[in-house]
Amino acid sequence: MESQRGAEVILRSGQVRSGTVTGSKAVYRPKGIPLGCWEGMVVMSSSTVVGGRRARDSLRSEGVRLSDLAAAAKEQNALHDDPRLARSLGRVPRLLVVHHSPSRSMQALTAQVVAGAGDDAIEGVEVVVRPALEATADDVLAADGYVLGTTANFGYMSGALKHFFDSTFLAVGGSLDPSGAAAEADGDDGTKGRPYGLYLHGRYDLTGAVRSVQSIVGALAWKQSYDVLEVLGEVGEEQRAAAYELGATIAALLSN
Repeated sequence: MESQRGAEVILRSGQVRSGTVTGSKAVYRPKGIPLGCWEGMVVMSSSTVVGGRRARDSLRSEGVRLSDLAAAAKEQNALHDDPRLARSLGRVPRLLVVHHSPSRSMQALTAQVVAGAGDDAIEGVEVVVRPALEATADDVLAADGYVLGTTANFGYMSGALKHFFDSTFLAVGGSLDPSGAAAEADGDDGTKGRPYGLYLHGRYDLTGAVRSVQSIVGALAWKQSYDVLEVLGEVGEEQRAAAYELGATIAALLSN
């Protein structure tokens, strides 16, 4: 099972333990438990724990209850819903900026969004910036809020941002209906309810591009927390200021 290093897991005791994240699944390895006991043990959601027979037997022999692992997953989700709780446990809220900026105009807007998110008046928020072709599901799951940036291409979002959604949607809480179309998020797992902002640049009408993004984030049940920034043509001082305000607003929501 492949996994990424560096994730932190909050257990019921409130202590920070080391762990790893595989897609939308968390593998918990509390200190004091032999590493071999945890191989193959995965918390799927706040109510389901799965694993191989060897992993389950090892856990039972160490006196670990599977119900405690399920509770740990639920508390991990709670950290994203309450930034103040996260900070009290030593975790800094994270804002993820996912963008496709192939032009000077988009580069200017993205730079201002990032600068606004890092405004000196906003304390205690980590800003992570990822090109849309490089952002992963782990990036999304680890973040508490999002700002998305894209060009408008032929009435749709950029292919790069579409690739981002295609490669992360199911892993971050999305689901499909019987026809294969995006279905509305159900339950409290995944990234439901997290705030997001959106900015776009194009030379012509942006309506279709805005709609294409909002249809997907709507299925994920993210919460739009600032007006969509739509920029047509040249990027001037007014547009730069608006982009700065967008980044600052979403970041400030996470710092409260």
